[in-house]
Amino acid sequence: MAGAVKKGAAGGAVMAAATVKQFGDIDSVISMSYTHPKPTLELKSGNILIKVKACSLSPGDCRMIGGHKDLFCTPEKCGTTWPYIPGLDVCGTVVEVDTEGDGKTKPAERFKVGDEIIGTWDMVGLGGMAEFALVKAKCAAVIPPGLGISAVEAAALANSASHALFVFERAQIKAGERVLLIGGSGGVGTALTQLCKDAGAAYVACVSTDATLMTSLGADRVVDYRQEAWADVAAAERERFDVVVDCAQGVSAWKQVQNQRILKVGSQGGRFVSVVYTEWHLDIHSYYALAAFLLPPLFRMISSWFTRWFTPEYRMYLGSADGPSIERVLGLVAQKRLKAVVDPRG
Repeated sequence: MAGAVKKGAAGGAVMAAATVKQFGDIDSVISMSYTHPKPTLELKSGNILIKVKACSLSPGDCRMIGGHKDLFCTPEKCGTTWPYIPGLDVCGTVVEVDTEGDGKTKPAERFKVGDEIIGTWDMVGLGGMAEFALVKAKCAAVIPPGLGISAVEAAALANSASHALFVFERAQIKAGERVLLIGGSGGVGTALTQLCKDAGAAYVACVSTDATLMTSLGADRVVDYRQEAWADVAAAERERFDVVVDCAQGVSAWKQVQNQRILKVGSQGGRFVSVVYTEWHLDIHSYYALAAFLLPPLFRMISSWFTRWFTPEYRMYLGSADGPSIERVLGLVAQKRLKAVVDPRG
């Protein structure tokens, strides 16, 4: 926003921002502030300051807003205060660069004022839904000139497409394989569908309520779970699947895959990749809850290796997007092998 810098009552620069005043339903706890303090770039922080063009919220951001991860995700534990600014999957223009770096990252070697960038977060995303935001240089990448994507599309790619790339590699999907994606029309699922088809997967089935979208992305079969039980449809296929990726359901999907013999056993190459470990809804308010969240999938992963002659191999996915992964995503976009998907209802 051009013109004079806006000043607050105390004389400091202020900006417009969407802020969260307390944990709760996303529609009731977010409000606009036009006098929120503008972030200040500090030397040796490893950060860049950007003018935000677009910001997308991930499921993790929404869980923090709802207070579902308050064991380790509160404003105080994340180095800020109430009301806080959510999100940090952003597209924007660099307005200031840390010229010294933090000892590990030297932002001035990769970024300059005026660069258009995509940025994300490493531990917790905060500060993105505002006019200006601080982004760690290690979690950002310059958008190549002429790429032809909008700011909204760029922000949508920031986190989910990187995770989709990592999930794809975790699943080790190869040409000729049959793949079932549970939760196909989410941010990770839409990118993963494209990556599977680009890799030469022979057959990609998706569980989704948007058949038109998923077919346009290359899906060979779309199962609307509101009308059909996806497990029954998958079990009726003439061949078992090589890979099942669960982006939506959790442990119940793993049980259905085993009980209905949807997936090849591990000794035949059958892999079940879990992005959602227990269930989509997540509440971690204590260390007991954290252990209950992590230990069962770890046990499933270990035990499936020993029973691979009788059951599929269970693989957990745990990863973090960063600057290099965003650069790889942008490379795929430039090669027309991947495109951003934005829900117009969002």
